Amino acid sequence: YDEHDGTDFVCPPGTPVVAAAPGVLVATRDTFFRGGLTACVDHGGVVTQYTHLARLADGVAVGTRLRRGEVLGASGCGGVDMISGFPWVPPHVHFMVWREGQPVDPFLQGDERPAPGAWLHDNDPRASDELPGDPPPPELDALVVDREVARELIARCRSPRVQAELARPESAHPATQAALLEDSIHHDRKAWPEGLDPSPLRPRAPDPALRLTLPLTTREYTRGAPVDAPWTRPQ
Repeated sequence: YDEHDGTDFVCPPGTPVVAAAPGVLVATRDTFFRGGLTACVDHGGVVTQYTHLARLADGVAVGTRLRRGEVLGASGCGGVDMISGFPWVPPHVHFMVWREGQPVDPFLQGDERPAPGAWLHDNDPRASDELPGDPPPPELDALVVDREVARELIARCRSPRVQAELARPESAHPATQAALLEDSIHHDRKAWPEGLDPSPLRPRAPDPALRLTLPLTTREYTRGAPVDAPWTRPQ
């Protein structure tokens, strides 16, 4: 729905959060007004985001390669929306999927054909460990990003805070910059001129067979299902 471009998976704080497909951690953001700590995993052109994290897992940092189902962090309850919504908003992981620089819905509508970043089990997201046939997680340096497009977009940023974030030493890799730019152009809209299109950052199309599984561990979850509170249930 408007301004909520992801899926919330309710889980207690401290729940292990896992990679939804083979990928590499390319960026983190920690923004109080956008849900606290967010991890960005690039799967070769499709990026998944995991928000409201308490922390990253030990040994996980930008450049860490992650198999499907491998723990990348622990869920938390950070960010202004968790605080302002307490106790009506339960702790959860806010999960987003990005393709061609835009948020996309992994759930399919009607006769919509699956595309890279859709759920592996149609509209029935299930927890999974590494699967037979999964490709090896990509290396950070194997990700394809148009560096000139990244430089041009960064030069148009109007926010000193976002400029400083993009200028950090840990943001120097083009794949890191691409993930930060896509997220910031969409969410930090006052920081950018209207109409910017980040899709040229990624000149190579993602693997058409890329499918996602639940970003929660198989040790505690089997699948995810929609549940509405009385005040959110469609009338």
